[in-house]
Amino acid sequence: MTPLTADRARPEAVLSHSASHLVTLDDLAAIPAGGRMGPHHRPVPHIELVSTVKEAFSRRGYAVAREQFSVSHDNARLFGTLDLVPTTGASLVEGLEGGMAVGLRHANDQAFALGVIAGLRVFVCDNMAFSGGDRLLRRKHTTGLELVAEVDRGLDRTFHSYRDLVQLVDHLRDTKLSDTEAKVLLYDLALDGRVIAPDQLGKVHGWYFTPEEMASAEDRERGFSDVEPRNAWGVANAVTRVARGWPAARQQETGIALSTYLARYFRLHAPERPCAN
Repeated sequence: MTPLTADRARPEAVLSHSASHLVTLDDLAAIPAGGRMGPHHRPVPHIELVSTVKEAFSRRGYAVAREQFSVSHDNARLFGTLDLVPTTGASLVEGLEGGMAVGLRHANDQAFALGVIAGLRVFVCDNMAFSGGDRLLRRKHTTGLELVAEVDRGLDRTFHSYRDLVQLVDHLRDTKLSDTEAKVLLYDLALDGRVIAPDQLGKVHGWYFTPEEMASAEDRERGFSDVEPRNAWGVANAVTRVARGWPAARQQETGIALSTYLARYFRLHAPERPCAN
């Protein structure tokens, strides 16, 4: 197993110092970027990043249908999700019973670089699958940062990453599992891949094998078509059903770790690790 770097740490590490809380766009607009932390550091207001990303998607033919944001660490760190609908652009997740989405991450305390992650929102359960590839905007906050240009370059990588995400999901859907094979995969996700903590294993097991016992009334009404197939995609959805109630930062980290590990587990092409800047 490839060791995790500080920028790809276990999900718990991202939230180890400060709990996150949900905010609106108006809240984001009121949050200052903060002061410089060095001669080459250029803090970027959260609202500037969000607006720049949304405008870049609009130019490419995609509108934002739904968005959610949270901040932590004295408002220095932002995590968010944007659900996208094509206007003139092409849908990149055809046939997957879900819609396009992206995850955002941004830190003005130099904790990590700007990031955009290709994702899929699974409609039946409203959970998120993320690409295991790059933190697709990889520039740190330097005085030479040209945000609009960097966002455009990052979105080129985002759209490329959607291809890998769709290929992975197609492969997982085609990979049938016996109950024994599914249990082995679940244990490996916890003990080998460290995608989920061991104390979450029982919940993931429940969502895959006995979802009706785990479900709320709303879940029962919407059904379990994501976890009912006895295949690797059902196992992945059992993980993301557990993760959907977590803060956005932990959801993103878990989703990235999940897709990266599954690609390696089934000997698919593993995405390149992100650059540090």
